[in-house]
Amino acid sequence: GDTQVVQWVNICYSVYDKATGALIVGPIAGNQFWAGFGGVCQLDNDGDIIIQWDKANHVWVASQNVFGPYTTCIAVSKTADATGAYNRYAFTQPGFPDYQKWGLTPHAYYQTQNNFGNGSAYLGVTVCAYQADAMRAGSAKAKRVCMVDNSGGTLFDDSFLPADTDADPPTAGPAPEVFLGSIDNANPGSNVYEYVLTVSFKGKGKAKLAGVNGTMPIAVPSYSLGCGGFKACIPQPSAGSELLDSLGDRLMYRLARFDDGTTQHFLVTHSVNDTAAVGARWYEFTAPTGSTTLSLAQSGQTPDDGEYRWMGSIARDTFGDIALGYSRTSATAGDFPSIYVSGQTAGEAAGTTDTEVLAWAGGGSQFATAHRWGDYSSMALDGADHCSFWYTTEYYPKDGSFQWYTHIVQVKFPSCP
Repeated sequence: GDTQVVQWVNICYSVYDKATGALIVGPIAGNQFWAGFGGVCQLDNDGDIIIQWDKANHVWVASQNVFGPYTTCIAVSKTADATGAYNRYAFTQPGFPDYQKWGLTPHAYYQTQNNFGNGSAYLGVTVCAYQADAMRAGSAKAKRVCMVDNSGGTLFDDSFLPADTDADPPTAGPAPEVFLGSIDNANPGSNVYEYVLTVSFKGKGKAKLAGVNGTMPIAVPSYSLGCGGFKACIPQPSAGSELLDSLGDRLMYRLARFDDGTTQHFLVTHSVNDTAAVGARWYEFTAPTGSTTLSLAQSGQTPDDGEYRWMGSIARDTFGDIALGYSRTSATAGDFPSIYVSGQTAGEAAGTTDTEVLAWAGGGSQFATAHRWGDYSSMALDGADHCSFWYTTEYYPKDGSFQWYTHIVQVKFPSCP
């Protein structure tokens, strides 16, 4: 944000002073955003959380799903202060809303989630657009338009990431929104699939989704899904520690979009198998400003050196530098899961991935935590200078089970003042 850094992890959030790193308040239970609001948003604290800074409008947007009755709870701050008052909303969902993801644009907030019906069978992707202008104004009539994409019955489409705006020229209303996803339908694969939602909030609202059933593929270098997509294969050094899941079946949050006024840049990453381990693969897709026709500009990957790198997140700054953060580990003694950053310095040859830097060293391995190493990490571009990055993910200071810590690191390239 302008003066604060906010981190929300599982069921609690904290607010920090951006200049000093000092804790302002927290940790606070996540459902505190809806204190006094009533209903399931106030009572439940189920997780699947997201908090983002709306860079165009200087407000915080916090969201949490409730898994019975299926509900999305949204809180939009009235000011730039994350500790202040919020406009709060609750919207019912048509099925079990798993793995929600958000993309903020100046006039509409976009949400996607995998729809598991009554909690057992995958029914498709629920794609929603929220009337952001009205929500920021606190209107009780703020609209939401949703649809369930079941790929015409094939269930091909899944795990969409909506483009999240880091810089965007002003527009009079909602522009068509780009999504990427559905990388797990072939292994090895050679495409990332694009989708475009056009929405209108007039009247009862309407939306149209292009790309259904994988009809808008973008060719990329061939990849093998990290750990096969659904398996746990990432080793740790402590004797008896569990293998970790890479979540290689999906693109990793965020799909970061930066419009420099003539060209839109879309950055995203996912975990892939390399010769000996798992690496972080990243892409930059581009399109002319105002266009939704994406093409691959470049693709890069972390070194194929036997280290396991996964759970990445990526973004671009105003100078064209690209920051990539991820976790790294191996079975080698002392090589505990740790936080690393890499990326590409503006002006380097296409596909270059810079030498990584250790951001925070872990001191232990994970035991008996169902193989899960979180669902995603976060590389956030600073909304005030469009130059600094803030990266966070988890680590263990010592061996443990369900005892992860998190660390937040500020990342800058030489071009950044």
